[in-house]
Amino acid sequence: MARDSDPISDDLAKLHDLRFPQAEGLDIVAEAALGLSLGLILAILAFRLLRSFLRPRRSQRWQALAALAESRELPRDERLKAQAVVIRQLAPKAGREDWREDLDRRLRTDFFSKGLGADLTGSLYRRGSDIDPAEVDRALSLLLKRFKG
Repeated sequence: MARDSDPISDDLAKLHDLRFPQAEGLDIVAEAALGLSLGLILAILAFRLLRSFLRPRRSQRWQALAALAESRELPRDERLKAQAVVIRQLAPKAGREDWREDLDRRLRTDFFSKGLGADLTGSLYRRGSDIDPAEVDRALSLLLKRFKG
């Protein structure tokens, strides 16, 4: 008995395995270069984004030394005020009455409660103070260089 040919079987017999199109040499290089450049761009963007979140903040010591350096260009009275601001920013609890003693304990000195620092913060409210800003600057800089905060 002759077997009738099934049109579906005939169509299935004509199918072949899946094949990728034959790539030419330049296409492979172009795709590799595109993939490499996109990966590099993404890596740079990810690095910049992470760096902005993970960047260490400047230490209190560094900020104080920078503020002192900036104050050196100011006129005398403004320089004394800037130095007093630096001292107050160093105080852990600046709102308390004994902030000077706290700061002296922290830095192991008496500069803020009995020394030049006390004279400076007290003289801000008096006219004609005889405090030398360069001397305050030197003393504060030496203290801050020992400071670990």
